[in-house]
Amino acid sequence: MKKVSIITVVKNGMPDLKNAIKSFDNQHFINKEHIIVYSKSYDNTEKYLETVRSDSRIIIRDNNTGNKFDAINIGIKFSKGDLIGLLHADDEFYDNNVLSNVEIK
Repeated sequence: MKKVSIITVVKNGMPDLKNAIKSFDNQHFINKEHIIVYSKSYDNTEKYLETVRSDSRIIIRDNNTGNKFDAINIGIKFSKGDLIGLLHADDEFYDNNVLSNVEIK
């Protein structure tokens, strides 16, 4: 079974970030990892991320770039997946089978 890595880049992403993380966690696909790259925020994003740590989630602080696209590249560097996708902090997966459907193809 292939591994799927999903990268989320966030700065000041609350409260939408909660829904993005929940939609990742609700995916039925088992072999997945969620890489969250965040920049310094003023809306409790960092505090919230401390509460959602898990074995399938890698949380990385981006102290240097301040650039969304560089942060995505940081996420790619840390990913271990055979397939890599993006889930923006204000997005959600359509349903709980998105990763399963993508992996099959």
